[in-house]
Amino acid sequence: KQAASGRPVDIQLRLSPHPDFATVEVLYLWRFGGVLDALLSKQEVLGYRLDLRKQQVVPHRRWLFEYWPKQYQAFRTAPLEAAKTALKMGAQTLIISGDLASFYDTVDPSFMLGAALLAELVKHGASQDDVDEYQRATASLLRAYTRFQKAASSRAALPIKVGVPIGALTSRVVANLSLAPLDRHVAAQPGILCYRRYVDDLVIVAHAPEVDEGL
Repeated sequence: KQAASGRPVDIQLRLSPHPDFATVEVLYLWRFGGVLDALLSKQEVLGYRLDLRKQQVVPHRRWLFEYWPKQYQAFRTAPLEAAKTALKMGAQTLIISGDLASFYDTVDPSFMLGAALLAELVKHGASQDDVDEYQRATASLLRAYTRFQKAASSRAALPIKVGVPIGALTSRVVANLSLAPLDRHVAAQPGILCYRRYVDDLVIVAHAPEVDEGL
């Protein structure tokens, strides 16, 4: 950290949750996973989606999330198919592919109790009792994340004040939800032919602006 030369060391902390904490995470996702997942676009957001039946996580199933290879394949092929279709029709096409660096480490989970997200829950059918219970449970979850940040700061000898722990089940849902406003913004732009996101990887296919060949 004090070296005058040389590249700084990048540290990525991965969490192995205690079974007690992982059990509480599962209970949290059983209770609130369906309504939280509903805030994400089913077509455009493909990574770490909960495996739902009738908009609910089914307790007796052995997994919480959808089988990832099928979803990742859809993430790769849908933009290419959209671009090929546009090119066959003679349209100029722009493809943008991006990967958000250090994504989990930069997510501030406090938005989970923000007014905007609470309003979205009500919009998607949550009752006031549901919202009240969600606030209590999520406040407890965020306190656990704060304890993780303190422990991680001590072990890494670096100040860690934001971020969600890589390896926690709830972190996958929180990280996805943090980009939901971006998903809605990009998809609403004129000229977008296809938008897909797989956690922190995203692809945009759009009509390319006309270029004056004389310039």
